[in-house]
Amino acid sequence: MIVGSAGHPYWQCLVLCDALLSLPNVHVADICGIQQGHDSNEKLIQKEARTAGTPTSLTPNPSEIAKPLLPGFFPGDIPPINIAKLLVKERSLSNPLLPTAVKVTGSLGSLEKKTKKLVTTHLLPLGVDRKAYVDSLPWQSSSDGKRLSVKLIFGRALFQRLGKSQWDAILECLESGQVVEVIAQTRVIDRESLCKWVENRCLELEVREFRILTLDQSSDGNDDVPAQLRTDTAQMPFKHKPKSEWTTPQFAPITMEDIFGASNRIEFVNSTESIQSFVTATAGSISSPAEPSSDDHRSSFPASHLVGIDCEWQPNQLSARGEKQPVLLLQISMHTLQKVYLFDLQTMLRPLLPPDESMNEMESYVSQALLKLFRSKKIIKVGYQASSDLMRVAASYPHLPCFQEVPSVLEVDSFVKRTLQIKKQKKSRAITMSLAKLTAHYLQKSISKECQVSNWSARPLGQNQLEYAAIDAAIGPVLVENAMESINATMVNVTSNEISPKVERWEGDDGMSKVICNWRFTHFQCGGGRSEHEKYKLDKLKAGQVFGGDSSWTVSQNWIVGKPEPPVPSLLSSS
Repeated sequence: MIVGSAGHPYWQCLVLCDALLSLPNVHVADICGIQQGHDSNEKLIQKEARTAGTPTSLTPNPSEIAKPLLPGFFPGDIPPINIAKLLVKERSLSNPLLPTAVKVTGSLGSLEKKTKKLVTTHLLPLGVDRKAYVDSLPWQSSSDGKRLSVKLIFGRALFQRLGKSQWDAILECLESGQVVEVIAQTRVIDRESLCKWVENRCLELEVREFRILTLDQSSDGNDDVPAQLRTDTAQMPFKHKPKSEWTTPQFAPITMEDIFGASNRIEFVNSTESIQSFVTATAGSISSPAEPSSDDHRSSFPASHLVGIDCEWQPNQLSARGEKQPVLLLQISMHTLQKVYLFDLQTMLRPLLPPDESMNEMESYVSQALLKLFRSKKIIKVGYQASSDLMRVAASYPHLPCFQEVPSVLEVDSFVKRTLQIKKQKKSRAITMSLAKLTAHYLQKSISKECQVSNWSARPLGQNQLEYAAIDAAIGPVLVENAMESINATMVNVTSNEISPKVERWEGDDGMSKVICNWRFTHFQCGGGRSEHEKYKLDKLKAGQVFGGDSSWTVSQNWIVGKPEPPVPSLLSSS
């Protein structure tokens, strides 16, 4: 099957390959990725299409390929013009385009200072006469061969990273005609920029990194030798230097084999049989953490009993504006079993029902299977921004009791940030900005994000999607183990009135006492309208509307493990 989208994610159709091949003038050919003029490619395709007989591969003759004008070619990807036109015309559509990174060298045109934090200028190819440039399209796209202009935006993103003093130094240093090397992002999220792209073929780039260069003309008078570019440090009195993005080490993508070994460690749960398999396999793991004896209030707590949690839902780019987006897939990584269970909530549960809705037979079965795991105080639920995922899944299925209260939750990012502070690690905030950065720091591996915005409502899910979802859940406990090892910490169960898991570097250490919390999610239905009292109470309780609407609200509460729990919120209370 071939999936066709007509250039837009909302319009999809399925076409049988056999049906396509039965049409006249349809041939099978290899895809050829040659950077050259659009006209040359078109002639080659037409030549191959006219070839009679069996389908042939598209192998161009080098003599027929137009030589690319390297100095005037724009090296980055350009926004799809058909999608851009549709977004400009239909403003109610959500924008499916994502910014792409571009690294390009050129000379600055006339500088236009819009505000104190915004300077714009056109970027010209090297060798283009700046004085002769008047509303022309000096660049040629390496994607479609058509002409375009490029405009640089020195704006808020650069200002916030550098600070006011360095920003002021940049404004004094930048001059028209300077040669710069720029790392930037396409401004495809901004609709005004898309209008300029559609109407004038003007591509706006948000500058993230840059350096000023100079032309070194020491070519011994040989005009055939191009001038060399070097960094002009004399023109850069400010301290702005390219960050690590210029030389970021390229790590190999992490796989499930790296985490759990070569055998198949992913199990898809979407039926009563697979749920029973999950219950049977995990029964021992859930009850196995050792409890303290009567004469000892402490017991060891092996980190292998950490449970990784993550979930996936339909990305905004693939959903109509205003459409509710419940959790479709729940990933549970049983670290002691070295296996990840992917719960297909889309198939087994009904989303966004009132809290008092009765569960059907399948929903009751799922809730019973997950209740013992999620309510266990001895099992620590681990995930990157785990509380956000748990709130989303609770708000997606308010009528399932298994998601309403989850004790012993450890946020990977907060925990790692604390361990890095103990080690006096520099740039701890940058390391914990994403799961990918944490993985690179501790495991020297990268996480592929190709499937992050894929269609999670499609069934069956692709193998790449299954691998991506499993890794996101399984990587959390591994990172926690590495972080604890870096500060010689252990996990113990401390018993007073109840068992409370705790991370310690020595007995009585309270430096990590706040990293494990209990969470509770309470749902409210306010009917068609809200009274002034309900509005006041919801605002005071900091209730959130995860999926929009005016009737469904969720209040989240958290408290440190071992501390008294707060009262259950109520809209009827006068306090």
